[in-house]
Amino acid sequence: MDNRDILTTSARAISGGESGQLIGDKDDSNRHRHGDRLGPYEILVPIGSGGMGEVWKARDTRLGRIVAIKILKGQHTTRFEQEAHAVAALNHPNICQIYDTGPDYLARIYRR
Repeated sequence: MDNRDILTTSARAISGGESGQLIGDKDDSNRHRHGDRLGPYEILVPIGSGGMGEVWKARDTRLGRIVAIKILKGQHTTRFEQEAHAVAALNHPNICQIYDTGPDYLARIYRR
């Protein structure tokens, strides 16, 4: 998968609709729910889910802004780091910039 494929996949996940349903694997005991905290982010509602993780609408409690947060599930750390570096290296109005990264998440601008 090249950088274009990674960006296309991420854009589709972030632009998905809000379903209001809990997302994640049925056997995953670490599913996130409304109100959970991940670092400085308060999880609000699910946006989408894919092979690498889940995307949630969240609130940055430090700055009071709404973000889209992609939460890694499973062992995809190398691919996750590649995605973060690829997106951070680009500057275009149609590409969501990364606000923050953590050990298992990326926080980006939230677009409806």
